[in-house]
Amino acid sequence: MTIKYAILDPQNSGYVYVETEAEIEAKKAEMAMNFYLSHTHNAPVSVVEINEEGQETWTAYASSN
Repeated sequence: MTIKYAILDPQNSGYVYVETEAEIEAKKAEMAMNFYLSHTHNAPVSVVEINEEGQETWTAYASSN
């Protein structure tokens, strides 16, 4: 008998399969981050510079990671 684990992918309502229980959490974290990034246009953090007049300039934060 073979067992595999099917994880629902919220991006496309399909399933992603993993072979072991040890892979489940890593795959869920990866899928959650991909979902989050797609909903934040791959720029979840912004740098807001405010000048002396109170005007704001927003730019996407580029992480070193």
